[in-house]
Amino acid sequence: MASPMIPYTLEYLFTAEAKNGNIIKQHSDDVSRIDPTRSAFYDVLQNLPLKTFSLVGKGHVFTVDFEKFQIRINGGVNQCPYPPAGSRVTPIYYRDVIQIGENQTQIEKTLISHLFKFHTQTKHINSIVRYRIGFQIHVPFGKNRKFEITIE
Repeated sequence: MASPMIPYTLEYLFTAEAKNGNIIKQHSDDVSRIDPTRSAFYDVLQNLPLKTFSLVGKGHVFTVDFEKFQIRINGGVNQCPYPPAGSRVTPIYYRDVIQIGENQTQIEKTLISHLFKFHTQTKHINSIVRYRIGFQIHVPFGKNRKFEITIE
């Protein structure tokens, strides 16, 4: 039997700046302002392409710059390769949630589509949330490339 997902606190919240000028901010409830049945990231996907996507929390700022193809960590710049002409660039944002129980670990991946996988556990003790942000370059008739960082 599947265990229910234990609520956890988002320690990092995102802000996205779209090329159309819209600013999308995630709130602690993580609910889309466009469609309340979806997560806040749905609003980002409705405003592509992006200029920047940032995660802010615990005194840190992690930014993906879609115009300069950089990943910045607290202001430090990591330059990524520019995509080839005709490529499409999409944002990457995942939360990996590890729920720790008294007798076993329960792992659930929160994807954009909100697919959940549960394992039975007896007593919930803690949740560990890892965030992954970056971008994927979709090359026509070529290999797709991902550039991402993981934040704990």
